[in-house]
Amino acid sequence: QVFLPGRMVSLKERQGEVRPKDRKTLSAPAQAIVLFHLQKGKESLLLSEWARLLGYSRMTATRAGQEIVDLGFAERKEQGRTVRLEFGMDHRRLWGQVEPLMTNPVARRVHVRLRGGRPNGAVEAGLSALARYSDLAAGRQLVLAMTPAKFKATEETPTFADTDTTIIEQWRYDPAVLSEDGMAVDRLSLYLSLRGSNDEREEAALTQMLEGVIWWRA
Repeated sequence: QVFLPGRMVSLKERQGEVRPKDRKTLSAPAQAIVLFHLQKGKESLLLSEWARLLGYSRMTATRAGQEIVDLGFAERKEQGRTVRLEFGMDHRRLWGQVEPLMTNPVARRVHVRLRGGRPNGAVEAGLSALARYSDLAAGRQLVLAMTPAKFKATEETPTFADTDTTIIEQWRYDPAVLSEDGMAVDRLSLYLSLRGSNDEREEAALTQMLEGVIWWRA
């Protein structure tokens, strides 16, 4: 890396840059946009609207939108100074193509003893949420999801795992934004966080949950 301010020259190596065709997973913001579209029916929105809905900066929304376009999942439509992201693919087909590129939204799990009620910005996740969407009984421990920033704001202290602790999942994107009712994480994100389970009851519950997605059986 060379920087010569007198001659206005800056030479930088660009090693490690991921080209669209080489990308094996979606970034968290791009994943959130696609999941929002698939579950809340937003077929065409300005990138500035995506930023507002998901709580991202315009730059982050622009990068995520371009990532989605480069992968062929949507089209970029310029309208003067504004840019619109348009999804034209059938939902079922889009899910089939994008699901392999999606990652587990859970970045970290910690155990806490809540000092009061449910923290602001937290929604049920894990088996607690799956019990809402299926006939599966809820686990013995309450599981909640929130962003790392919101968890930090609670000032809750992680502790050792025990039967009377609450599991807090810290997510790579805000689960509350995608929630259907403000109580539990959305169905597709929950599936991504639990897929690959070796428990037959959980697998059956996930299938039952996904049948609640309007376009799932189309």
